[in-house]
Amino acid sequence: MLDACETWSNDVLGFEMKAQLGGRRQVTVKEAQSRIREKFGYVCLPSGIGGLRAISLSADLAERFVARRLKEDLSHIEIAPPLFLRLMCDKPMRRLMEGLAQDVPAGTPLPDDFMVADPAGVPGGLDDGNALIAITVNLFAKGALEPTGNVQLYYNLEPLVAHAEQLKATRVETVKPRAAVNKTGLIKSIRCSNIGLDAVLAKLNLSVADCSGLKVGQIVPLDDAESGKLYVHAETLTGSAEIGSAELGNWKGQRAIKLTSPLRESFIQEISGA
Repeated sequence: MLDACETWSNDVLGFEMKAQLGGRRQVTVKEAQSRIREKFGYVCLPSGIGGLRAISLSADLAERFVARRLKEDLSHIEIAPPLFLRLMCDKPMRRLMEGLAQDVPAGTPLPDDFMVADPAGVPGGLDDGNALIAITVNLFAKGALEPTGNVQLYYNLEPLVAHAEQLKATRVETVKPRAAVNKTGLIKSIRCSNIGLDAVLAKLNLSVADCSGLKVGQIVPLDDAESGKLYVHAETLTGSAEIGSAELGNWKGQRAIKLTSPLRESFIQEISGA
């Protein structure tokens, strides 16, 4: 709906504007007729075929369009008779109704020969017992903080609600369900990935001052270190975790470690996905 109003403003009125929803509420036929008379209002004929029953255009937008169309200064158009402005805006309002009927197909499609008419000349044009909803669309010129003008759209409530429900149902049907997690494949992928191992002789806590004062050749005693006993840590997704103990040795001329305890159960569960 907002896109249709922006396209209409740009293509028909010649103004690039941003459309924003200004408000919406259910109104009686009497309220709708009163609000339409306050502005440049147009009802759709034949009545009762589409969800969009009437449109009203604020005076400032009407004056801007006519000034552009006639290539006149806006100050000259502001004093023009309202009937003249209304007649000049018949064609663009018909275009707006066409655009909204295509983008928001609520109710029966408009026939090719539909008309827009002054509600004053169509007494009872809205009085068919259907509930109406009035939707205000504010149009902002580029960089403007306040609306340059607005249009008010009057829809039959029932077909508009039905259209909204249809859109919602269509959206739900097109949402693809998430693929089921292949747990076996995931575990296999985890087992094929790499993991870092650290063999730690001891951990030492130093103050920031002591640490910053370390020098080459300085001897740092490891009071809690057990001779030859290492602790093996693995880098997991949740941080470094101790997985077992080992001792230092040699293997085929290279330094190596030999596990002296089984792997911790918590580590096995983490990498297996259990």
